[in-house]
Parts: sequence; C-alpha cells; structure tokens
Amino acid sequence: MEATHQINSKDYVKLMFSLAYRKPVFIFLFLSGFFLVFKLIDSIATGKFMYLELSTRYFIVMMIIYIFIISPLMLLIRFRNAFKTNKGIGEKITTTITSESIKHSAESYISEIEWNVIHKIRELKSWFLFYHNNISFGFLPKKDLSEEQILELRTLIRNSGVLYDMPTKPV
Repeated sequence: MEATHQINSKDYVKLMFSLAYRKPVFIFLFLSGFFLVFKLIDSIATGKFMYLELSTRYFIVMMIIYIFIISPLMLLIRFRNAFKTNKGIGEKITTTITSESIKHSAESYISEIEWNVIHKIRELKSWFLFYHNNISFGFLPKKDLSEEQILELRTLIRNSGVLYDMPTKPV
C-alpha cells in the first residue's frame, strides 16, 4: 500500500492539541477551570465575591485566565514552533506500508521501520499514529487515504502483531 501526504501547520497543531487535551493532567486542569468558573459565577450572583479575601479573588481570576487563555496559548506557540523547526513534518511524504515495514520517503529523508520496532498504533478519527515509544510517533492522515487503503491498512496493522488502539466505533 502506498500513500502520499503533506500536512500543514494548521493540521499539525490540531492533531497536537487533540492529543494534549486527552491527557489526564489537562482533563483535570480543564475540569478545575470549569469548577472555578462556576464558583466565580455563583459567588458573583449571590454577592459573596466581594466578601472573599482579595488574594482569593485574585487567585480564582488568575487561575481561570491561566487555564483558559495562557495554557492553550503556550501550547499553540510550542506546537507552531515544533512544526517550523522540523522541516520534515511539512514535506510531501510518500508512505509505503507492507507486511514487513513502514517506509516514509520525503525530500530530506527516508525512514524505514519494521513492524516489530513499533510500540503501538493508535487510530483516531482523522489520523493513524505509529508510536516508536510512549512519546514519539509518526503519522498518516486519513484524508489522504481512500476507503480501500484504510481497510487495507487496518488489515496490515492487525496482522502485524503490534498493539492496536482502534476506535470503539467504526470511523
């Protein structure tokens, strides 16, 4: 199976945000943020906000700003910089997948990885992620694959013996 793809900064940032906000620490952070927003609204509506200590009021407001503005902005800058500094990410890549290996060919590099070296594979709504370890991964966007190629890739993955984290619903 062979597929050619090229992702842009926007696609990369969307992928990285979707992966970041699945982590327990970010889920906890956002739930805490929603709790603080609820408490802020409640204390303002009941007139209790002005009776809170000044440091408590500042803390609530600053945490809300950090959780919903500063943290996502820092991630956005980090993801954009990662895309800009890694020239290979934005190149046109031809991926060849066989029963033995996955080969990525781009303008500046060629990479071939045997199935037994892959740690796990995750299938998301719009992506296939090929993890080399718990952190680093290669990817293949589904938008550049035909329905037949997606089915063929799923078969190759299942036959490879690699841990396959597939969606519970058919995508």
